[in-house]
Amino acid sequence: MNKNDRFKLITKCKEFIVFINEIIINYPRKEFILKDRIINTSYDLLELIFITNLIEEKLDNQKLMLSKISMIDFYLEESYHKLCISEKKLNKGCRQLEEMQKMIYGWVKSDAS
Repeated sequence: MNKNDRFKLITKCKEFIVFINEIIINYPRKEFILKDRIINTSYDLLELIFITNLIEEKLDNQKLMLSKISMIDFYLEESYHKLCISEKKLNKGCRQLEEMQKMIYGWVKSDAS
């Protein structure tokens, strides 16, 4: 993965955060922990992308990014089951996460060769 592709990953993550900020506005007050987890983990993911761009040994951080994506995916599924978001929003969020996940796997593969 070249530097431009990494910037695409950053852009995708920022777009995802904008999407998340739009959908969490309407979360019920009783689901504030779930809401906080989603947004905090999303920001953590973006921070990890920036950090990983700067360090030499990337694999551990890339694995952390993948685990953050898995957790956000879980939080979105929980949000759907708790009727905080619609199926359409769940699917859109999951598609965006899947795109980022593929980009990270490509980055791992690129660094390995």
